[in-house]
Amino acid sequence: MPAKIFFFPETRRLIRANADMFDFLWTAAAGLWSMRWQVDGFVRAMDAYDDATVKARFVSGSRIHGANIKGVCIDASWNANQEQLAAIALTLGISNFEGWLSDVVAQADEPGTASPSGLVGRRMKLASDIMKPKSFKSAVGKLLGTGSELGRTCFGPPLARRWKRELEKLDALLRVLRHFKDLRNKIVHNGGVADQQLVDSFNDISSLTKDDLGTPEFPSLNPVTLGSRVSLSLRGVVAMTDVLLRIAAAVDATLSESQSVDRIVFERWQAAHGKRVMLSNDQKKRNARIEKLVVAAGCSPVDGAAFLAEWLRGRDLVVF
Repeated sequence: MPAKIFFFPETRRLIRANADMFDFLWTAAAGLWSMRWQVDGFVRAMDAYDDATVKARFVSGSRIHGANIKGVCIDASWNANQEQLAAIALTLGISNFEGWLSDVVAQADEPGTASPSGLVGRRMKLASDIMKPKSFKSAVGKLLGTGSELGRTCFGPPLARRWKRELEKLDALLRVLRHFKDLRNKIVHNGGVADQQLVDSFNDISSLTKDDLGTPEFPSLNPVTLGSRVSLSLRGVVAMTDVLLRIAAAVDATLSESQSVDRIVFERWQAAHGKRVMLSNDQKKRNARIEKLVVAAGCSPVDGAAFLAEWLRGRDLVVF
């Protein structure tokens, strides 16, 4: 996903964090795969497994202590290793998404007269409600408020065109998020045991397809049984992170028309360019420069550069 097509810098950081996570995860997985057969061959050449000898060969010099090489590379299967990698990706992927959402809500929410503690509580609830299909519209509506003419004219339209499919498929995407978030919660908080909430969220999406999500593939799901330990598919978790990024893109596009957009654009422009930037009297040249300057200020590309130029002039940010 090209970073320049998001309104919020937080969304661009989420994309980067997801890429960084998988850069490390795939490298670690490749290293583990290679180490498994090296350990196997080394141990076969010994009369018996000796932990000190194996660690001297594979761990010495790394400053890593407590490595359970036998448990991970010999006793555990490669499938079990992949499930552990899936749990790491699931936990970190959703945590990154939740952190992104909290940051975007804080950007989009106008504080008004709320107390600091009241503001924190309100924003936590808004972020929580945005992740639920039934409360999404209500929560986003509160952030949109009366909206912004600047957002509706300049920033919203190109983002809505770019993320049209994600906006159309958002309800199904949110349902998938709910199931994987439930999975994460059961692993972290419930000893990895399935409860009725997880069974319900699994049943809710079991009939969905990739066409319902508008994605290259549907996240593969392992069956969920009440009271049993949950299991993860690494491929399914990878596909889930694609769902997270699509939800982020749709939310970003929607909130690019929120009542906070005027404040955000003013602050970004002033930080990047200061006030009273001189522009050409020729409208075509002026619009072309506006389009470059607004992206340089950290905003997404715009429609209606002429409208934006007048908006900026009205706030003494440009002169022409």
